[in-house]
Amino acid sequence: MATLTPGVLLKLLQHINSDVKVTGEHRSALLQVISIVPALAGSELWPNQGFYIKVSDSSHATYVSLGEEHDDLILSDKLQLGQFIHVDRLEAGSPVPLLRGVRPLPGRHQCVGNPEDLVATVVPTSSNDTSISPISSSPICALLTPSTASRVTHPTGLIHRQRRALQERTLRGRTG
Repeated sequence: MATLTPGVLLKLLQHINSDVKVTGEHRSALLQVISIVPALAGSELWPNQGFYIKVSDSSHATYVSLGEEHDDLILSDKLQLGQFIHVDRLEAGSPVPLLRGVRPLPGRHQCVGNPEDLVATVVPTSSNDTSISPISSSPICALLTPSTASRVTHPTGLIHRQRRALQERTLRGRTG
């Protein structure tokens, strides 16, 4: 059975945009899918911008996205919560890094470990350095006060607001 290796996600993030094999020449990193969020744009509820996937190595977790060629893995239910995936490398992307060389393993598993959320940001320098920090010490968290934290748009909050807007439009159509 495949087992997660703590720290491999951190190594992938540190070697973003490089061809370095963080787990050895003939192995790929094993991660677990712990959250899937559609990336929405506009008022449509269909995921027209792909998906954000939160992956974990059992000690750390972060959001990443799949390339457009892998969206059908989620839409056809071939990639699910709790599933292990093999990953070759990460590439810098906006707003989150992109997974490359994704190969899902069959079966679902309980969430392994208690992963700490990480925020990966690319620092604009000539060497394209990557800064990785726990979410609690990220610069955005330092700016948040209890009054401003409620105004930050989280993916799930965005989904609920769009669902409510769709319900309101539907009700207006019935009564109007």
